[in-house]
Amino acid sequence: MEHRKWKMKDFLAESLELLMQEKPFDKITIKQICDRAGVIRATFYNHFEDKYAALNYISEELLHEEQKVFVPSGDIVHVILSLCETIYDHRNFFVRAFQVQGQNDFDHMFVAHIAQLIEEILIVVRNDESETSLYSNQALSLYFANAFMYLCKQWLKEGCRYTPQEFAAYSSGLLLHGLKDYLGKTIGRENKR
Repeated sequence: MEHRKWKMKDFLAESLELLMQEKPFDKITIKQICDRAGVIRATFYNHFEDKYAALNYISEELLHEEQKVFVPSGDIVHVILSLCETIYDHRNFFVRAFQVQGQNDFDHMFVAHIAQLIEEILIVVRNDESETSLYSNQALSLYFANAFMYLCKQWLKEGCRYTPQEFAAYSSGLLLHGLKDYLGKTIGRENKR
């Protein structure tokens, strides 16, 4: 029974994702989601409180659950690549989702799921180091998630003109080394004078 329930939840979420490719989120009704899925409204409410909960479920599945397989390796560069491929494959959904603003805005959902994923990776990579570090795993993961969200929004806004692989390399470089590399080059030039 639980397996069947899980499938229906995914089916409803997929219906919302497909509708979001056709129209803005705020124009989508629960009835339209149910009609697309071929179920009655009560079925929707057995799985989700409202359409924002369904949106959050989709983002959690795409940004966290599908990426969790990479956590044990601690390979953050591979995680960034996988996230970029996922965002690219679902780019129409993400473009519409980032338009959801207000009390239940998508920015918060995106940051929460990315931060959770990054924090899980940091736990693997940093072991006990986080206790002696200036930066906690939570602070680092939130910083990373917000910066990554900004980069993704820009990439989507520009029509994904870079391949997911190119964008992942750019994002990884900027997020993991960017400012330090820039400051090192700037400081190096000033020291030569």
